[in-house]
Amino acid sequence: ASGQITAEEFETRVNEITVTNTDGTLWQIGVKTGGWYRFDGQNWVEDTPPGLSPALIRSPPFSAPPLSPVQPRSQFFNWLWIGGGLVVVAICCVAIGVGVILVNRINPSELVSVMPSATIRPPTARPAVTQPVATQSPQAGPGFNPNSMFVDDFSNPNSGWSRVQNDYKITNYENGGFRIWVNKEKLDVWATPGRNFNGNVGIEVDATKSGGPDDNDFGVICRYKDSDNFYQFLISSDGYAGIARVKNGDQSFLSSDKMEPAAAIHQGAATNHISVTCIGSTLSLSINGKDVASVNDSSFTSGDVGLIAGTYNNIGVDILFDNFTASER
Repeated sequence: ASGQITAEEFETRVNEITVTNTDGTLWQIGVKTGGWYRFDGQNWVEDTPPGLSPALIRSPPFSAPPLSPVQPRSQFFNWLWIGGGLVVVAICCVAIGVGVILVNRINPSELVSVMPSATIRPPTARPAVTQPVATQSPQAGPGFNPNSMFVDDFSNPNSGWSRVQNDYKITNYENGGFRIWVNKEKLDVWATPGRNFNGNVGIEVDATKSGGPDDNDFGVICRYKDSDNFYQFLISSDGYAGIARVKNGDQSFLSSDKMEPAAAIHQGAATNHISVTCIGSTLSLSINGKDVASVNDSSFTSGDVGLIAGTYNNIGVDILFDNFTASER
């Protein structure tokens, strides 16, 4: 409103602010309305966040101009107001006195005969005050392009992830998440939702080891072009992490010549929160809020996102993913 930033920059900055509550639901504030919106997996719906009073969910996006200062009244007007008030009080007193006299002169029996029966009227119900329902998708959340954000808690088996099931691998919606099971030595298995992110993207997911050896690898995929060209962001249940590139079918680690120990990883049958950003040529990996690795590579600039898990010498790796979010940055 003061001209320090443009309307477009304001919208972009607001769209970068997201809140995820304990059940994984994503919330944002609408740029144009100032109200809260909940992402239901496909659309942004105006709603009240849990624990927040409806009276507190909306405020104007810009501050209203200050009111003009109230000019002090002159002494003449002050006395005029006081005098007028005294006259009104005097008239009321006279009216009350006349009423008392008239009532005392009326015979009680006459009073009963001339007064109609009293009717008790219930108070008029006040209509509930509600916020108007949004008639269009808010500008917050997905920003300018509704396809620039993808949120999935895997409760809908038709959300688009590639599924396969045979005697040595499974990628499927199971147990409230997305499961990748690998039962063959030295094999990586992945799944993608069939979405394209142009340019910069951030990815977050919770990954839990449900079974199999700790000597494993699992994580997320960024800028997936095809099965022979994409980036891998990997961790293991025995405490290792790394960023790798698959180019023309050949895998090579970029952060080092192999996966390196990472103290931030919760080892064993545990859940780890994986965060990845692909910003320009900078690729970064964070585990449970701790930065683990960052590299520079410009081989791929756009593509799909995905999930991945794999084995080394021991088979039976079983990883369950949940609360997946991918958004353009």
